Amino acid sequence: MSISSEQAAQALREVEQIRALSSTLYGYQKASPHCFLWGCIWLVGFSLNDFFPNHINLVWIPLDILGIACATYLVTRGPQTRDERSASKLNQTWRWLGSIFTIMAFFIAVQLVMQPTAERQVVSLIMLIVSMFYVLRGVWGSPRMGWTGIALAALTAFGFYEVHVHYDLWMAVVGGGSLILTGFWLRRT
Repeated sequence: MSISSEQAAQALREVEQIRALSSTLYGYQKASPHCFLWGCIWLVGFSLNDFFPNHINLVWIPLDILGIACATYLVTRGPQTRDERSASKLNQTWRWLGSIFTIMAFFIAVQLVMQPTAERQVVSLIMLIVSMFYVLRGVWGSPRMGWTGIALAALTAFGFYEVHVHYDLWMAVVGGGSLILTGFWLRRT
């Protein structure tokens, strides 16, 4: 039994759709633990900011170091396929760390140029930059990450203009809570 060129083309389109879906779902599974990790860090960090506003650096520096260390561990753990060399894992680790430091450098540069004057401006700027990265991830094939970014940006903007007391607690719930919920959402796929 022979198949027509139209049937072969249809079969190839279906294979490509399955490959794309599989790639997206695999990405969700890899991203889920990171969402849980950073959601918890944001929940703790912003909550502590609200209760100890004069000690922001004492709160965030250790939390960020812990988050980067744990995120690096999450990237490098997991089974390797037989044809995957350890150099590949090392390259992935350096790319991950390079990405983190690039984002941090970008944030510092924006702060130096824009010079936000209030802590809530700095917090909102961080959240909007993070939201942008989630939306971009959505544009590049992870729609759930895109929706997370849109929701995070909208809730951040709403809080900036409407939440005048306990803004950091708002951000703890919005930032940390949205990432934790996204982690569950991604895990379910």
